This record gives sequence, structure tokens and C-alpha cells, in this order.
Amino acid sequence: MSFDEFVNDRARFIYYKNRVDDLTKRQPLNILENNEKRGHSGKRGAYHLDHIVSIKFGFDNNIAPEIIGDIKNLRFIPWKQNLTKSSSFVCESAEMMQYFIENGSIR
Repeated sequence: MSFDEFVNDRARFIYYKNRVDDLTKRQPLNILENNEKRGHSGKRGAYHLDHIVSIKFGFDNNIAPEIIGDIKNLRFIPWKQNLTKSSSFVCESAEMMQYFIENGSIR
């Protein structure tokens, strides 16, 4: 990948991530389990908001930001687990992708 391609790809990713973040903030996060435990990394018992199918995976696979930022793709998990997961595709991600496919969100 050339430097220009890298810069262009990075700009597209930032735009995508900002769109997902905006959509995520519009979701009723207070209905999610463990929302009352939301906190900062390093704080004992703190949870982070997790995108089950990660933002990076969504970008790399041309999945609409509306799907990645949807409440059904969000959960609160312990902060350490969220940082360890990063952008990896885990079992829960596959289950979520199947849900979106079955419900016509992804073709």
C-alpha cells in the first residue's frame, strides 16, 4: 500500500468510526445490562461499552455504520475484556452477524 493509499484509507476509517460513534451515542444505552457499571480503564469493577462486531471489522467488511452502531450490537463488558478483545472477531461477533443476516440488515 502506498503512502497516499494509506492516508486515504485512514481518512475513510476515521469518517466511518465517527459515524458509528455518533449512531452509538443515539442508542438507549441505559437499557443495556451493566450500564450502571460503566467506568474508566483500571477502575475495579468498571465496564466499557463494547461493539460486539467491532468498528474495525465493520469498516474492513463494508458493513453499514447503522448496523455497527445499533443497540443490538452493543453491550457492556469488563474493561479489561474489552481492551483484550480489541477488533478481533469472536464467537459473539459471528452470532451477531447471523442475527443481522437473518433480519435482512446484511445481504
